[in-house]
Parts: sequence; C-alpha cells; structure tokens
Amino acid sequence: MALFDFSPYLSSVLSVPAKNISIHPLHGGLTNFTVRATFTPPAPFSKSRHLSSVVLKYAPPFLAADPSQPMSVRRQVVEAHALSLLSGGSIATISEVLSRFPTIRIPELIHHDTEQNVLWMTDLGDTLTLSDYLARNPPSSTIERIAAHLGEFFAEFFSATRDPSDDILPPVTHTEEIYSFLASVTKKVLEKAGNMDAERLAERVSEGLKSNGSVEPCLGMVDLWPGSILIDSRGDCGLVDWEYFGRSTASSELGMLGTVISP
Repeated sequence: MALFDFSPYLSSVLSVPAKNISIHPLHGGLTNFTVRATFTPPAPFSKSRHLSSVVLKYAPPFLAADPSQPMSVRRQVVEAHALSLLSGGSIATISEVLSRFPTIRIPELIHHDTEQNVLWMTDLGDTLTLSDYLARNPPSSTIERIAAHLGEFFAEFFSATRDPSDDILPPVTHTEEIYSFLASVTKKVLEKAGNMDAERLAERVSEGLKSNGSVEPCLGMVDLWPGSILIDSRGDCGLVDWEYFGRSTASSELGMLGTVISP
C-alpha cells in the first residue's frame, strides 16, 4: 500500500517547488497519517497568510494502524467541525475557558480538503505525547503541575459544555462505527494478553459506550488517551485528535484516560 504523497500534493496546491518542502511524519495517532510540513521560504497560502509550517492529516478509508479495519472518512468532517468550533470563538463559554488556560492549546483549522481527505491545521511545535513524556521521568513536581492544570481545564471545559445543543454537535455522526471500533480494539488487546473473558468484556465496553452521554452530557473528545495530549519543553499542553468529538460525559472522558495510563 502506498501512503499519501504529501510533498507533490503541497507543491501542487501551493504552487511552490517540491525542493522547498520538508515532510516529517508525526507518530502517536492510530487512525490517520499525520505529518509536519515545513516551507523554506514560507509558502503563500493566501494573500494575507504565509505558512512556515503546517500539520497535515490524511484520512484513509481504513484504520491507519490496521488497514484491514475499514473506517469512514466522515471522521475528518467531525474533526474539522471540532477545530473550527473550538478555535473560532463562536461559543462564548468555550472561548472563556480557553482564555483562562493559555498554556493549553488546540490546533486551529487552516483548511479542509474534502476531495483529498486532508486536514490542514496549525503546528503546535516540537512536543512529546504524554506517554513518551512520562517515560523520560520528568520531576514529580512538573508532573503534578501538568496534571493539576489539565484537571482544572477539563473540569471547566466539561462544565461549560454541559447539555450541548444539537446545533453545536458535528454535522455528521459515525457514533456506531466508533463504538464498534473501540470495542473491537478492546477485544484484540485482551485476547493478545490471554484474557479468557475478552469477548464478554468487549461486549460490556460496547454497552457502556452506547449509554454514553445519557447522564450529565457534555462535549468531549470521546477518545481521550495519552496520544491526544502533547507536552512541550515548557510543560505546556496541546490537545489533538478530535475526530471522535461529540456528546460525552466527564466520567467517560477521564475514565478512559485513567484506564489507559494505569500501570
């Protein structure tokens, strides 16, 4: 299988020589192919905007980490909507929360190429996923500061987006597909670990997901895991991978994150 060829794509769209473009794959995501593109000199995107770097995410019609697992490209429409909503200032309560946490950043939507299934977003710079950051054994005081800051942010975000109205939810949904995928992944992981109850536990995950959002609903990432949290050299945080964005609950969001990072 040939991966998406970002360099000639960018050269064509921006009308810049391929030699002026450098592509660096970014790791951590499971569902898409993501790269950072840098331009020397900065490339003209519009009359008023030149790009020195941009993050591009290509959504294939399957799971990037497992091509045998089909997946709708509708997930990219969901993420484009999420980035536009979160960074566009259209929801006052969300803007107020983000303004109180300037060290927690969410990429801004630059462009969504619906024909090529490529999402363009602002570059958050050199970062590590939360898992990779913790593997480097940073000082406990730094970990505590980051954890407290993230906890405060999520608490305010979930509170500010409680009982979300239908008009701010994604224009398309792939809820059933997401739930099926997450239950399938759970089953595969448990089976690989030799758990004899893998099928039964995966069914319980599916049942729990289907009831998600029925009690104290709020907006959430729905797939909040360590790969969605990026840490830079200052300890500032970035939140990425919003393709499952939608109605959720605070307990579901933090429960998933806590389960994934538990020893």
